[in-house]
Amino acid sequence: MEESSHGSMTVSDLPHDIVLYIFQFISKKDLLFNVRNTCSLWNQLSRQKKFWKTLDIKDFSNYVFPTKLFLNLLADIQDSVEVLVFNLNHHDLQAILHDQIECTNLKEIRFESTSSLTCGEELKTAVSVFSIKYPDLQKLSVISYVSESEDVFPLLNSFTFSGEDRSLMNWKQFYILHPHLTEITFQNCELEADVLIHILTQYPGLRKLDITHCQCSYSEIYEYLKSGEITPPLTMLQYLNISNTDISDALLEEITKQSSMLKLIDITSCSRLTNTGIEAVARQCPDIKTLIINVNEFGHSDVSFSGAQSVAEHCKCLEVLKLNYCPEVGDEGVKCLANSCFNLKVLEIAGCLSLLDSTVATLTETCKYIQKLKFSGCSKLTSKSLSTVLTRCKHLKYLNIESCHRVADLDLQELGSDEQLVTYAKNQPNVGDKKVLGYFESDVNAFALHSHVSTLIMRFCSNVSNNCMKKVAQFCPDLQKLDIQACYLVTNAGIREVLKQCKYLKHLNISGGSVSQTSRINNDCLLDVVKHGHNLQELRIVENYNITVDGVMPIVQECKNMVSVCVGIGKRTNISKEGLIDMSAKIENKTICLQFKLHAEILIYDNVELSLKRS
Repeated sequence: MEESSHGSMTVSDLPHDIVLYIFQFISKKDLLFNVRNTCSLWNQLSRQKKFWKTLDIKDFSNYVFPTKLFLNLLADIQDSVEVLVFNLNHHDLQAILHDQIECTNLKEIRFESTSSLTCGEELKTAVSVFSIKYPDLQKLSVISYVSESEDVFPLLNSFTFSGEDRSLMNWKQFYILHPHLTEITFQNCELEADVLIHILTQYPGLRKLDITHCQCSYSEIYEYLKSGEITPPLTMLQYLNISNTDISDALLEEITKQSSMLKLIDITSCSRLTNTGIEAVARQCPDIKTLIINVNEFGHSDVSFSGAQSVAEHCKCLEVLKLNYCPEVGDEGVKCLANSCFNLKVLEIAGCLSLLDSTVATLTETCKYIQKLKFSGCSKLTSKSLSTVLTRCKHLKYLNIESCHRVADLDLQELGSDEQLVTYAKNQPNVGDKKVLGYFESDVNAFALHSHVSTLIMRFCSNVSNNCMKKVAQFCPDLQKLDIQACYLVTNAGIREVLKQCKYLKHLNISGGSVSQTSRINNDCLLDVVKHGHNLQELRIVENYNITVDGVMPIVQECKNMVSVCVGIGKRTNISKEGLIDMSAKIENKTICLQFKLHAEILIYDNVELSLKRS
């Protein structure tokens, strides 16, 4: 590749496909307001269709577009956009209807809201207009409104309704007019039984059904299906979410009888479901890959060892299992799963009070592909489990051991010892004693003897200390998120080790836990954040009575990537609302937004020229 005329290569000298690849990692906000204004080449490349398939203002750091600017942008990308997301709190009817603009490749429209609202004429008008303007629309998501009979989308295959006012309008007629739906989602609705019966019996191509938080006369539905008048033709169903509903074991069994293709089922907080329902799912849906049986932390679960045993016996393809706060599953239930479900990638068993270190060791030996583990509240686990998981689970990305108070120091020294590295090299093909050094220099895998975990949650682990933090820093260099709130034995020295060695760290929570167990972190630690935390984006330091505004200010001013700092305010702190307001006025070249709620959140924005320059 030749050098540019200036004698040195710039990004613009790279092949266009390389530049486009780089642009994939740039926010849409920067693509629009910065990249487009750099040069004519970048302006042209930034308009590639693949960057603008979705238009959603959340992708612009919640910048509120004036109607004219939004319509200018939409007109500019109208041939690229496939998904349009309208926020009813920010977009007016003119922006929503976008007269004189037609998105020729539009496939999906979503209406969203950040607050509960009733259906207004504006939304009704928009849906009616879109039914004519976009007859080829495939997915539609609305809030508190179902279109009248004249609003027909002939090719619609996915419909989502969020009934925030818990009301219904003309449901059955809508579904009669849209017989080709393959994905149906209800959220927070009061469903009439005949509507759900119609869906269960009249959609042989249904692939997804989600009725989260929906109230209905489920006993009436069961009686109808049990009568045998019509068998639910759910042979294509792959996704079933009935979480937070009053569905019984018997109805769940009827629904899943014909659903042998089910890949995901979510029965979170279904208070009437017991082992009987779990066993029916396991027996009738052997190819299931994701099973979620979570219970509310303060709720009651009737799922026990026999349910877990049935899952282990029948569901050999299981990849994701969430059994949070089902304590009756017990250590034996987890061991049974570990010895059968070898394809597990995600296992969450928070609140399993009887879980033992030995069972965790078995899990790490049999489930070679584990990527996420949640052991929070498993009170019998010790440091041995944490050390075992970090050393054996080479694919692990997420680990949560919150409130595991017996976790203290880590035993990780032997994994990175010179002796083991040499042994590792000698065991590789064609590597002898004299080639060990050269092997290390040429093969990056030889240096991969550390954990690749990127998220580590250790909140309220009361015995975790600086020594533990030092070993975490050494052994987990890929960390992006670390939460050690209420680990009150950790001081500035422990945090310094993490900041120095975990170069990719983006989110850090070093808050205290209570008045009696406040964080021991002080302003000196915040100076270390400025010095070493170059990639930090979010910092939480609430419940801390040592830091001051003078300690926070350098972070806000000098940390280039920081977008949020959350601190405690009140009588027992050294930080006041007035002090933060004064600080925000002194910060140069940045825009500071303060939000005072239970704590004070400092939102940090780079100053940008908010204007659209069209070439």
